[in-house]
Amino acid sequence: MCLAHLTSLHKLTLLYARIPAQHIMNLSAIIARNRNLSHFVYDWHTDVPLNLFDLFHEVPTDRPLRLHHVSLHSGCVNFKALASHIQSLSSFEFHSNQGNPWCAGFLQAKVFPPTIKVEVLDQELVSFIGRHKGIVSLTIVSGTLHAPQDPSLCKALTRHAEALEYLCLHTEILATMFQAVEDEMYFLQCAKSLRKVILINDKNLSQYQNPINSIEDERRVFPVIAHLDRLLAVIIRTRDEEIYHLCVEFCNHSENQFIRDLAGRM
Repeated sequence: MCLAHLTSLHKLTLLYARIPAQHIMNLSAIIARNRNLSHFVYDWHTDVPLNLFDLFHEVPTDRPLRLHHVSLHSGCVNFKALASHIQSLSSFEFHSNQGNPWCAGFLQAKVFPPTIKVEVLDQELVSFIGRHKGIVSLTIVSGTLHAPQDPSLCKALTRHAEALEYLCLHTEILATMFQAVEDEMYFLQCAKSLRKVILINDKNLSQYQNPINSIEDERRVFPVIAHLDRLLAVIIRTRDEEIYHLCVEFCNHSENQFIRDLAGRM
């Protein structure tokens, strides 16, 4: 491989590609030779699941890596193999629309990165958050909710009220949770230290006969968001700029002063 001669890498990013499984064996030697590796992004895909042990088994057990950022995907298994290398982990990303199987391995290793980015919300993630020491940044990209959570995400996040500064969630998730009044209260509790909240709307405006229906979730969420600190930055992340303008228009025409003020903070 063209990376075989490298021995002083700090960051290794393997962008999306379909790779023959036998090439993975070459990676383990490269990783073992780069003792200063701190950032590892793996997006190679093979026809069989990747056992993470196969990536790290050549690293001496008495001299593990000190990884600070790791990004993996649903094709990876055996997260326990990472344990000794992620004791200093500060940021973790997992790309899968099926769930969060990494949580069990991280809990067992007592690894709690302060920054987490995942695709979906499921019970495994909520349980992990409920035992986490202090989340600073949490991103959940998809609006898919894998069955009702008990406790809810909002309740689990209340233990991070002093630490949580950045929250990025799909408005469909928030709108679903806010159907329960107690979750509204839990959200206000966990958000007291927030500096930035990003609300994701990935709808396609052309799918709606009445455009206002494209922000149905936001109309449920904004009355709660409006009661957060007025210095909080509120960002609408959307594919269609018109959806953003609909959000602003909804706030501007609200009878609620808090919601009208929200328009100026977006």
